[in-house]
Amino acid sequence: MLRKDRIETHFLICFIALTLVRVLSIKVNYKYSVIKIRQSLKNTTVSYINQNYYVTNYVDDITLDMEKNLEIQLNKKYLTEQEIIVLAGSVKKH
Repeated sequence: MLRKDRIETHFLICFIALTLVRVLSIKVNYKYSVIKIRQSLKNTTVSYINQNYYVTNYVDDITLDMEKNLEIQLNKKYLTEQEIIVLAGSVKKH
C-alpha cells in the first residue's frame, strides 16, 4: 500500500534530481543533453585500491566540461578518502 508521504518524498527526490541536472546543463552551456549528462554521472565512479587510496574509473568530455565550469577537480586519477570528502564539500557550495 502506497502512503501519501512516501509518494510526496519520491516526487521531491525526482524534482531535486531534475533540477540538479538542469543546472548542470546550464553550467556546460547546453552542450550536452540531460540524458547524456545523466549517463555520464551514472558512469562516474571511484574504486578503492588500498591504504586509503581510490582511483577514478571514468572520465569523459562531459565530466571534463563540468570540472572546468564548476571549478572542481573530477578527473584526478588517484584520490584519498579525505580528498573525496573535500571534493564533495566543494560541490555542495556551488
